[in-house]
Amino acid sequence: MDSPPVEDQARLLEDALSVVRQQSVLMRRCLETPGKLMDALKCSSTLVSELRTSSLGPKQYYELYMSVFDALRHLSVYLRDSHPVNHLADLFELVQYAGNVVPRLYLMITVGTVYMSIPDAPVKEIMKDMMEMSRGVQHPVRGLFLRYYLSGQARDSLPTGEDEGPQGNVRDSVSFVLTNFVEMNKLWVRLQHQGHSRERDQRTKERQELQLLVGSNLVRLSQLVDLDSYKNVILQPLLEQVVQCRDVLAQEYLLEVITQVFPDEFHLHTLDQFLSAMARLNPHVNVKGIIIGLMDRLSAYAQRESEVQSPEQRQKIEEESVVALMEKLKVNKEQGQEDPKKPSENGTDAEANGEPPAPTTESTQTIEDTTVQSDSATSPQQQSKSNGDASRNRGIPENVKLFEIFHEQVMHIAGMQRLPIQDITALLVSLVNLALNIYPERLDYIDQVFAYATRETQRFQNSAD
Repeated sequence: MDSPPVEDQARLLEDALSVVRQQSVLMRRCLETPGKLMDALKCSSTLVSELRTSSLGPKQYYELYMSVFDALRHLSVYLRDSHPVNHLADLFELVQYAGNVVPRLYLMITVGTVYMSIPDAPVKEIMKDMMEMSRGVQHPVRGLFLRYYLSGQARDSLPTGEDEGPQGNVRDSVSFVLTNFVEMNKLWVRLQHQGHSRERDQRTKERQELQLLVGSNLVRLSQLVDLDSYKNVILQPLLEQVVQCRDVLAQEYLLEVITQVFPDEFHLHTLDQFLSAMARLNPHVNVKGIIIGLMDRLSAYAQRESEVQSPEQRQKIEEESVVALMEKLKVNKEQGQEDPKKPSENGTDAEANGEPPAPTTESTQTIEDTTVQSDSATSPQQQSKSNGDASRNRGIPENVKLFEIFHEQVMHIAGMQRLPIQDITALLVSLVNLALNIYPERLDYIDQVFAYATRETQRFQNSAD
């Protein structure tokens, strides 16, 4: 169905806001009068019924939603203060008899989330009931705002303990937020396919206005989970939902949010999962922007970690880096002297392809192994620490080969997506920054990037761009 003109939407919004204001005043009067709680709930149901409209765009609907939200906030405060005189368990059942599904669910969530904050409340059962009942609203805009209300109202009352029981635990909270996210994402994607195909651009704009509602669930998830649960419980379902929706806007936005809201430490230990999911995205997704964002974030993290170190620590690390660099140069020199006697096949192939006779993958690995052995021989105390702090370089675990991972990813993206030279250059700039911030002693990393940049520039030298 076509959306009404903007002028009509403004008039419809003002009419709806007028009803909400009128019923809100009546509701407050009833709440202030003893024995009139039922009348107050009727007024609440009437004002919430204005959210049943399908004639408002996202911006206008949001303005109406905020007006209703303010009214329901007064009801929440009253319900909390009047418990147990007006017992919340009884009210939770009572409001489920409201005639229309939208006011029924808003009132159910209002009462239910207040009930969750009461000691000894059956939080787990309340969460389950609200989640199941919320499936009754499948209209994209109405459903998104309803679930946004559910997420916001329940946020401060979600259980965070470990006990098994009716009060619930942090695993129940994670499941609750994750399920709400999945359902909201489905509604958000479905909005793209509403109305005529000629309105596709308008739908995309409307969806961009609503994307923060979906992303709020990921913010809440980041506050609930630790590294183990993120790695083993959360990330895979999140990425699976992103991949399966096959929607370009959703995939780009959600992956950006995931990289922004979860701690850098989490990304360091889950890069393999994250990058493998990116290989399954819609071909039209701007993978370049996501990779650049992740590289820049981890580069900034390494820079912050290096600034936290004391001057003595920095001096020690710099001295160790110089020793490691000199060791590599020594090994390279020795290999260079041996090369004329025993030329390798790999070196010959590389020169035949016009590539610089830099160390091959095997020789680079040999150098890295030699360096690791040298480092471990010079500082054996570092390996004796059980917490793994000693095996970190500027906050990055030594076993996470960030440069190699992103170098391979950049070359894969440039080859598979046929990127223009401008996009390839942007990727390489971020890759160089990452190498300089995390591995300042590894000049061979910079050489690899410059060699690749040279080859790509030569490939594009006759291009119109």
